[in-house]
Amino acid sequence: CYIGGLTADGKKAKDTRTDNQRTKLKTMLQAMRKLYPSASIHGHRDFAAKDCPSFDATEEYKNI
Repeated sequence: CYIGGLTADGKKAKDTRTDNQRTKLKTMLQAMRKLYPSASIHGHRDFAAKDCPSFDATEEYKNI
């Protein structure tokens, strides 16, 4: 649903989400929470040695 962003030089991770992307992602996660109430929300970086999605999804969505 969202691919992590990069700085303009393409060398570092940067949260480049637009306000619309933030809103849509949160809306989607809230809908998924209703379907899967015991699921946890994490970013790819929580499972691999990667920077993506360039923000801490676990922290950001901990209250969903």
